[in-house]
Amino acid sequence: MIVPYELAQAGKLESMLALGYGRRENGDFPRDLIAAFIGLRDPFCLNDRGDASGCAPFREFTLSSLVSETDPAADTCDGDSGGPVYFIHGKINDSGMAEYHRILVGITSRGLDGVPQFGPTDCGGGGVYTAVGHSDVLKWLAVNGVPLEVGDQARRYVERAFLPN
Repeated sequence: MIVPYELAQAGKLESMLALGYGRRENGDFPRDLIAAFIGLRDPFCLNDRGDASGCAPFREFTLSSLVSETDPAADTCDGDSGGPVYFIHGKINDSGMAEYHRILVGITSRGLDGVPQFGPTDCGGGGVYTAVGHSDVLKWLAVNGVPLEVGDQARRYVERAFLPN
C-alpha cells in the first residue's frame, strides 16, 4: 500500500484487520478463522519498540492496541504467522451506499518485543508485520502463484482514494 507519510502519521490509518488461526486468550487454538482489528502503532518501523524487535524500517510495520501495561489488547498470536493483514477502506459511493474495500497490506510475522505480553499465550502487546508492497515480497507472491493484478488494482484504488489529484 502506498500512502503519503503525512496520512499515516496523522492517524488516517488507525487500525488494520488481521486474520488467522492463532491462539486465543485462553491458550486454545480456534476451530474457525478469527479476526481482530489492531491499532497501527508504527507504519514504518521507525520507533524504539520496532528496534527492539529487529523491525526492518520501510519493509515491516508494527500493530498494537495496547493502552495499559496491565490489560491485554487485540493482537495476533502463535499460529497466526503467515496470515493476512488488511486495511479496510470505507466510502460512500455515488448511490449513497457504503462501500468497503479490503486491501492486503501485510503478513503476520512475530510478536513485538519490549512491551508486556499476557497470559498463557504471551500475546496481547503487539506484533511485527511484513509489508507486502516491497519488491522481494511481490516476487515471492508471484513465484507462489498469487495473481499480482489484484495488487495492481489495489494500488490504483489506494492512489485514487488517498492521493491528491
